[in-house]
Amino acid sequence: HNFLFFADAGAAESTLPWATAASPAPDAQEVPQDATILVSLVDGDNPVDINSIQMTVNDQDVTDSITKQDTPEGVDISYNPGGLSAGATLTVQLTYADTAANSDSRTWSFTVEGSVAEDPTLTIEVDASNVTISWTPDVGTLQESLDLQTWSAVAGGSNGGSIPIGSGNTYFRVVI
Repeated sequence: HNFLFFADAGAAESTLPWATAASPAPDAQEVPQDATILVSLVDGDNPVDINSIQMTVNDQDVTDSITKQDTPEGVDISYNPGGLSAGATLTVQLTYADTAANSDSRTWSFTVEGSVAEDPTLTIEVDASNVTISWTPDVGTLQESLDLQTWSAVAGGSNGGSIPIGSGNTYFRVVI
């Protein structure tokens, strides 16, 4: 896990609660798709107001889905966003206050492992006796079906392969 320590460098002594750890850390790369967002807040001169804690992820309010656990030092916060999209960049904003109504906000971003999938493109060309089916990205398998229920790989049906035109209906799909 990547962790981050936030410290108030603008004052000799901070009276506000502050975040001592955040995971995933700011600018973390290759964060697992099953990652949970974790933040530990510690009390300043006044305790963290647990009811003031709010979180957004990519501008979506997730406050109702976060778990807040009171600790002797402050509050631990966790949010499980579920399966994160490969290659996605998430921006988290955490807002909180102490019991004297002094508030603070922290914002950071991280990137999920994997790459963003390229939109597939399918090209179909027909001449007098053949159909040629090609696609990008150049991954996947060409399949055929007579009834749209049972599918099987096309023999010799590699990307850009030529299929003889026959009688009857045959359906094709590319499974990436």
